[in-house]
Amino acid sequence: MKEKSQYNQLIALAIPAILSQLSHTLVGLADTIMIGQTGNVSALAASALANNVLSVPIVFLVGISYASTPKIAEFFARKEVKNCQSILFHSLLLNTIWGLLVCAFLWFLLPFAYKLDQEPKVLALAIPFFGYLIASLPGLVLFQSFRQFYDGLGNTKPGMVVSIMANLLNVVLNYALIFGKFGFPEMGIIGAGISNLISRWVMGVGLMLFFIFEQNSMKWRKGFFSVPVKLKEFSNLNKLGIPISLQFLFEVGAFSFTAILVGRMGEISLAAHQIVITLASMTYMMASGIASASTIRIGHFVGLGDKEKILETGKKSMVLVIIFMSFTAALFLLFKTQIPLLFIEKEEVVLAAASLFSIAALFQISDGIQVVGLGCLRGLSDVKVPTLLTLFAYWVIAIPLGYWLGISQNMGLNGTWFGLFIGLTISAICMLLRFYLIARKFKLFIDINE
Repeated sequence: MKEKSQYNQLIALAIPAILSQLSHTLVGLADTIMIGQTGNVSALAASALANNVLSVPIVFLVGISYASTPKIAEFFARKEVKNCQSILFHSLLLNTIWGLLVCAFLWFLLPFAYKLDQEPKVLALAIPFFGYLIASLPGLVLFQSFRQFYDGLGNTKPGMVVSIMANLLNVVLNYALIFGKFGFPEMGIIGAGISNLISRWVMGVGLMLFFIFEQNSMKWRKGFFSVPVKLKEFSNLNKLGIPISLQFLFEVGAFSFTAILVGRMGEISLAAHQIVITLASMTYMMASGIASASTIRIGHFVGLGDKEKILETGKKSMVLVIIFMSFTAALFLLFKTQIPLLFIEKEEVVLAAASLFSIAALFQISDGIQVVGLGCLRGLSDVKVPTLLTLFAYWVIAIPLGYWLGISQNMGLNGTWFGLFIGLTISAICMLLRFYLIARKFKLFIDINE
């Protein structure tokens, strides 16, 4: 009974977190499906390019916001309301500053997009679409700031509800603006960009309004704006947030860099890559929801100083993610030729995507273990060594190997993705070993870090 209860607690946190995490990929999925239905391969390839490039700044900003969750979980376990308020206040300011800096940097880089060695007709569509995506980022940052706060409290439902509402809005707006329905002009990929912009701002403002008006949030609002600004709090959040961002950046950046390599192989290859990476990103985000649950629970037990519960939570999180990712791997293998038809009917794209789904199925379990391992380590506030391990797995192993197989050995798409499979597997092994090493020496590790 006790065993079942522990699993239930993780699942109760993970399911809303999964649905909330999916908001980051469902926007891109809706774009890909609806743009694909126009039959314009150049537009689909442009969406692939823009969404893959944007995934890098998105995961950086999301990683910065993740710094608050384990600390809030610790303070909440010890019923330290003022400290929870302080973390929210400072993380909200810090996340906003980072968001504006990233937007400014991306606007500065936009004119240099023509140097990416992509097909001109693809870039002509991708650049204006990307501009709308940049403008959507501050809304996403606002959402993440409040979402991570509520996650740290063990309440993952607010983020889920707001995410679902915003994604439904995105689907409706995509339909209206891409195809010219409900009296709107037919705007194609530009309509998808405008839909992205509106839905992400609705997410951010929606969760902020929940914090302002929801009755149970009153104790967190009381005295919130009188929290003193402390530079040390910004420094502490950056010490956690920047390494977490780099972890995400190294992994997602590897996939984005792969998209650029694939772009050199032509629009058919890039369109196939986009279809498979969209689905693989969804399963990753679902596994990331389990990782978020493990961060929250382990952070809670860190606050209580309970070593045995930390180890137990880690083990059960791994079991859950292995079961889940085995299921998604089976789906990829069974329906590898049917899934691409949801996006586009062009035979060359469908065949290329079906081949990639076989490789994506291979790395599902590795991907799940490594993301949950990182989540467990975040709960322990262990971020520096995992960041270096992530750098090694993707940029020392996966990318060079993928380039060598895909470009130098002329294996094409399959070669580049096989390199990613090897990198993910190495990362999974490293994170698993690191967690058990740190968790078994929990008190010594906490003493050193304090």
